[in-house]
Amino acid sequence: GRITGMETERYRSMDGKMVPTRWVGRFGDYRRFGDLMVPAYGEVSWRIDGQDYPYARVRVEDIQYDSP
Repeated sequence: GRITGMETERYRSMDGKMVPTRWVGRFGDYRRFGDLMVPAYGEVSWRIDGQDYPYARVRVEDIQYDSP
């Protein structure tokens, strides 16, 4: 039941125009932060002509929640 990936369309700038392009995310290394299981690693990429080009990689090391 844990999310491991997603795909959607996003706009990216190409030659001065906004072009809809496949946006792919991968998630994993789930860890417990407080009461929640959270993916501690994520990567998002543009998929262009069938090939993934990483845009960002994120590693979560700590989460602080707002409390009233």
